[in-house]
This record gives sequence, structure tokens and C-alpha cells, in this order.
Amino acid sequence: MSSISKLIQTGNIDGISQLKNLQKTIKGHISGNFDTKMNSLTNPSMLQLAAAYHQEKVVEYLLKWQADPNALNVF
Repeated sequence: MSSISKLIQTGNIDGISQLKNLQKTIKGHISGNFDTKMNSLTNPSMLQLAAAYHQEKVVEYLLKWQADPNALNVF
């Protein structure tokens, strides 16, 4: 996940789909845990799934606001 977030932070969005370990990065992360008190993700599964499906704008949103849109029924 750090490689994905680094690509987004540096503006290299196209680099996400070129990561060699993209499938391995997201494998096994089906559910996430959004902590409403801390406003943070303990398992950024929505971030990983958004990256896997090349939804870079969603990934960018999640990184910016540290929110899980799945918890808000956006998807």
C-alpha cells in the first residue's frame, strides 16, 4: 500500500496499474475496519480495491480524507 500511496502523492497515477505486485498487494484484503472515533482505516481494503480496479480518483479521495466510502454506502 505504501507504494500505491506514494505514486498518488507524487502524481504518478498511471504508475499504479504498472505495479508488479498490485494483485498480491490487494489479495486477501476483503473487508476493512473504519474507526469512526479516530477517523482512520485499520485495514484500507477500499483503498486497495479502488486501486485494483483503476479507480484512481477514489484512491486519491480516500488518501486525502482517510475515509472509507463503503461505510457511507457510496459504492
